[in-house]
Amino acid sequence: APRRVIFLRIYSGFLPGPDVPLGWSEAATASLIWTGRVLETSAKRGEVQLTCDTLGAGMKRPGLTRFYQRECSFVLYGPRCRASRAAATHPAVVETLGNRTLSLVGSAWMGARQPSNFVGGVLEWAGPYGAETRMIVGFSGGTVTVDGPLTDLAPGDPVNVLLGCQHVVASCVNLHNNIQNYGGTPYIPTKNPIGKNNHT
Repeated sequence: APRRVIFLRIYSGFLPGPDVPLGWSEAATASLIWTGRVLETSAKRGEVQLTCDTLGAGMKRPGLTRFYQRECSFVLYGPRCRASRAAATHPAVVETLGNRTLSLVGSAWMGARQPSNFVGGVLEWAGPYGAETRMIVGFSGGTVTVDGPLTDLAPGDPVNVLLGCQHVVASCVNLHNNIQNYGGTPYIPTKNPIGKNNHT
């Protein structure tokens, strides 16, 4: 299944037929009766069952909040982080391939970066249905580990490896030169300024 969210809309209406009055066209009578998103699928006896969640259910969930914290809470390369994807992209070629691991040809593609700089970053390649992406969860000994199966990819295929981020000031400055968009508060005092008993 695609890693992207799949939205589902169900319409009710009349199809042209001998028992349907001519004035009832599909376009005029079809109306939206349900909308939501697909959560999971299961196959049983040649049929695929979809487990869905209505969009109205999302109204019952608590709203998004942000914590007062030292680390940045923004999504890397997201609309609030705005780190440059182009500057962080390193083209490479697949050498060997496993289910969730792969190795890349040589090390020149990394430039001056260290393998640890790519942990938390993105591996992307062109799939038959568009760009495929996986989060890099480990990079050690020349082996890149990602968070999902590597589909539609083979040795010799080109990939893009994007830098990660530890969501701290040092990563924001040294990896992405993006401190102006840092979303944390690194200078929270370590001692309570109120009262006699200051806590660290």
